[in-house]
Amino acid sequence: MPEPAPPVDELSGTCAPGDVTICPVESAPVRLRETDTRLSLQLLRGEGAVQAVITGTIINFGRVARDDVCLNGVSVTLPFDRIVIDPASDGPRVASPEEFVVDCIFIGIRSREGPPSEDANGCGVYASAEISEAGVQLNLLNIALCPECWIVGGPSSALFIVRHASGLPLDLPETSVTDSNVFTEDAAFCSS
Repeated sequence: MPEPAPPVDELSGTCAPGDVTICPVESAPVRLRETDTRLSLQLLRGEGAVQAVITGTIINFGRVARDDVCLNGVSVTLPFDRIVIDPASDGPRVASPEEFVVDCIFIGIRSREGPPSEDANGCGVYASAEISEAGVQLNLLNIALCPECWIVGGPSSALFIVRHASGLPLDLPETSVTDSNVFTEDAAFCSS
């Protein structure tokens, strides 16, 4: 399958040789703070309890380094119990990671100059997400944030939607859908 084409937008931020990098390092959280780059990501209950939505942002505040920050290799795992309501079983069950589908909605870069254009969707170029035993792993790919730029999602700030491949409802515990379920740069690690 061919690589997705980079988005078409003046804010498009694919990594370049001169960019400040985060990975590989011993501590991604420390390196993110050193570059004044912050994360705020959540996994929320979506429509009708048949999907979960990954929302949030990543911001390069640009107060430390006035350079683009390349986030290639940075990952965050959002806890996801994979519990589904299956009429074929005696109650809720834990589904395998392979039973889920992750759809990318929109990943764009915004700056003080304005929002990304509608054709600036970086799905598959800027980030990907996958289900693992530990949860939903969000992987940043070929994305560089300019100073004072941040990642934005689509409608309702959605970056990705997680759903069961057969449309089974998800049983998301309340702790998974509250404001306490915010994952910051402290949860980041270098996956590559």
